[in-house]
Amino acid sequence: ELNDTVVEAQLRIKQVPPSLREADSIERYLRSNNRLLILGFNATLTEPVDTPGRRGDQIREMELKLHPDLKQPLNALCHDPKTTIVVLSGSDRNVLDKNFQEYNLWLAAENGMFLRCTTGKWMTTMPEHLNMEWVDSLKHVFEYFTERTPRSHFEQRETSLVWNYKYADVEFGRIQARDMLQHLWTGPISNASVEVVQGSKSVEVRAVGVTKGAAIDRILAEIVHSKKMKTAIDYVLCIGHFLGKVLLTQFLIQVGSSINSLSKEKKRKVHQLFGIFLRFSYSGVQY
Repeated sequence: ELNDTVVEAQLRIKQVPPSLREADSIERYLRSNNRLLILGFNATLTEPVDTPGRRGDQIREMELKLHPDLKQPLNALCHDPKTTIVVLSGSDRNVLDKNFQEYNLWLAAENGMFLRCTTGKWMTTMPEHLNMEWVDSLKHVFEYFTERTPRSHFEQRETSLVWNYKYADVEFGRIQARDMLQHLWTGPISNASVEVVQGSKSVEVRAVGVTKGAAIDRILAEIVHSKKMKTAIDYVLCIGHFLGKVLLTQFLIQVGSSINSLSKEKKRKVHQLFGIFLRFSYSGVQY
């Protein structure tokens, strides 16, 4: 019973970041000289998925696609010489390649374990001696809960296993997630070098060290080296999904002392372009 209570609390309690102040973000964007935009993909830049009547295995096979309304503003931002864009996603390399090959940006797949500029080749940012021996022993657990939770599915990635129940019955999916977590923590992963990540409607088991936060330092170092950056990054904006059915934005903005001298027309265009992008990312796609 105590285990159930702990799992229940961890599933329900999340620290929600404050809402983004759109006007302030745009104004500081205009003032900055070297910008970094870190964007999520699934449920942030993707178009809605039509799932009624589909089984879990059919949903799993559906391709994630960049929302058509975001193609023009994303392309315009990619052509801004003062802006570097990184799409940082849990999706695998093939998914990101299919959606962003035509854009001038950086792709970070599997939570940042693989990285490439769209003009170059994939490289790995994995920690050395990453232990993946636990995968085979956990697959049967994910298969078990997938078979017993209609419209759920699981995905095996190169560095993790993910069980997704966002299209299943909400209450039943939550109960199944609780049971899965309790089973994992008291059994198969008790001695494995892994960590469990609880999403709003997903459960992920991945090797220790395979996190977006841990990867970002390696990603930034590679980008700075590759682009031969001489100017310090003075604006960072991170956009992604956090809790179910709400797109929330976390951001860290450090404004440099120098201010760009922009014409009114250029300011108007940037406000229009960046405003559309932020509004869509904040409220357009439902997770």
